Amino acid sequence: LPEISAFRPEKPSWTGVASIDCETQRFVRCHDLWYGQISKEADCALKDVNGEWAEDDRSWHNRLRIAIKKKSEDARIKSSNKDKNDKKKGGKKKVEQEAKNDQENEMEKAVSEQDVQMKEEAEQQEKDSMQQQ
Repeated sequence: LPEISAFRPEKPSWTGVASIDCETQRFVRCHDLWYGQISKEADCALKDVNGEWAEDDRSWHNRLRIAIKKKSEDARIKSSNKDKNDKKKGGKKKVEQEAKNDQENEMEKAVSEQDVQMKEEAEQQEKDSMQQQ
């Protein structure tokens, strides 16, 4: 196999512009790298990839599960603290937010009802045009 990298770095400086010139190399397929670089003994040793990495996978999934659980717990605690603070302030922010949410929900309902009506009208017009033909 030819040398993969032909990178020649320039002299380092803080003020200059770095340019990287690489000689063109032929494309090397992954399996060529595998069979060209790994001996048969190492290849046999790496056949049981699932067995070798199973413990790492389990520990990674455990850590991920714990991190997700901790984040959700932190978010729950933060929201409960926020609710307590809102109650202390008289709940004005919560009431305002609920009113805003109600307005948004009403607007979404109105838009969806209009969409349904427009679809029904379009279907009716389509049926009428089909009957006329």
